[in-house]
Amino acid sequence: MNRFFLILFSLLISSQLFAQSISIGPKIGVVAGSPVPYEYIPQGAKGMPKAGRNVGLFTNIEFNDKYSITYEVNLTRKHTSFETPLDSIEYVDRVQHPTLPHIVFEIETWFTGKAFGEFDNFYVEQALMHNISITDRMKASVGVYSAWLQKSNTYATGIGRAGFNPDTVVQELDYASQMREWDYGLKAGIQVKATKNIDCDLKISYGFESVFNDSFTMFNYSMHNTFIELSIYYKFNVFKNYGRNNIADRNVSYPRIKV
Repeated sequence: MNRFFLILFSLLISSQLFAQSISIGPKIGVVAGSPVPYEYIPQGAKGMPKAGRNVGLFTNIEFNDKYSITYEVNLTRKHTSFETPLDSIEYVDRVQHPTLPHIVFEIETWFTGKAFGEFDNFYVEQALMHNISITDRMKASVGVYSAWLQKSNTYATGIGRAGFNPDTVVQELDYASQMREWDYGLKAGIQVKATKNIDCDLKISYGFESVFNDSFTMFNYSMHNTFIELSIYYKFNVFKNYGRNNIADRNVSYPRIKV
C-alpha cells in the first residue's frame, strides 16, 4: 500500500506538466464520527461523537474547467465517547492467597457488564482527491486516504461481574495499546466555491481496516473509522498555464501587405 501511494505521489508531481493552474494553501476544519462495528452492533451500544481538529496543507492541480485533483496532508483528531455491553468476555481474575499475600492466583473466567470510555486518536493523514465539476460553483470529490497513528488517549472502564463472583468489579481495559497504527480507506463528498480564493468542503470517510490490532480478541467483530469532515480551503495561485493562449496567438493569420 505504501508503494501504491508513492506511485500516486509521483503521478501528482508529473501531472504538473499538463496542469492548467496550480494552487496551494492551508485548510482548517473539524471531523466528527466514530468507529462503527458494521458486522455486528451490540444491543444497547451507544456513541457520542466529539468534534476533532482537521488542519493541514493542500495542493490543487486543475487540468481544465471540469477536472482537478487535490493532494493534502492533515493533522486529524478522531474523538468519540462510547458505552457498550460486555457479554461473557474472556477475563483473568486475580485472587490473593488468604494466608500468603505474596501469592496471587490467576483464574481464567469471563466478565459480564458494560464498558464506558472514549476513542481519542491523533493521526497524520494524507489524501488524494479527484474533483469533477457539477456546476460552476460545485464539485463532486472522491478519493483515497491513508493515516498514521501518532498518539492514542483511548481508554475504557469495565463495570460488571467476573465469573460467579457476585461482587461488582471495576476494571480498567487497555484499549490504547491495541489501536492499529495505520488506517486507509475512501473519501467522498462535495466542494463549494465560496469566493475566488475560498472553498468549502464536506466529505465522509470510511476506513477499510478495524481500529483495533488483529491480535485484539476481546471483540469478535471489527470497528471501522467512519467520520464526516467539514473544511475550509484558502487558495494561493502559484501557476497558471497560458500556453494555450500563446499557441492560439501563433496560429492567427495576419494579412500580408504588398509594397
